[in-house]
Amino acid sequence: MDKVQRDEIAVEECMRRYQRICPENVLTDYKGYPHEIKKLKQELESILELTAVGNSEVHTSNISDPTGDTAVKRVDLAMQIAVLEKMGELVELSYAELSEMHREILDIFFFKKGMMGYNVQEYADSHYMSIASVYRERRHALNDFAEHFEEWLNAV
Repeated sequence: MDKVQRDEIAVEECMRRYQRICPENVLTDYKGYPHEIKKLKQELESILELTAVGNSEVHTSNISDPTGDTAVKRVDLAMQIAVLEKMGELVELSYAELSEMHREILDIFFFKKGMMGYNVQEYADSHYMSIASVYRERRHALNDFAEHFEEWLNAV
């Protein structure tokens, strides 16, 4: 399977996962992609390093095909990695199109460490806004993000 086919399948999977785009879910899931990709790559490497499996004493009616099973598992893991990488790329492209203010607000709610209430209050104070205004801008930022994400998803 070449990269173009893999990307097409990855985009289809993105669309299936996010049929109704909920930007909160997309951004929350995005935070876990690096860890999940790393875990899948380690699993893929461990499969590639496996040696032949010996015969076992267990007899079943099914014929064991460790080579075929390994090949299918490798393709499945490679596809999962491609899907996560493609979705991460779409999130980054969408995020880059947001205004600086909207990126700052989304950083507070999705990426900044610490106590969210304190971070929101600090942002509101530094930008001479009420807390309600920060949450209103958060909704606008999420809507803008969803629009850009959907555009990128449909463009691919």
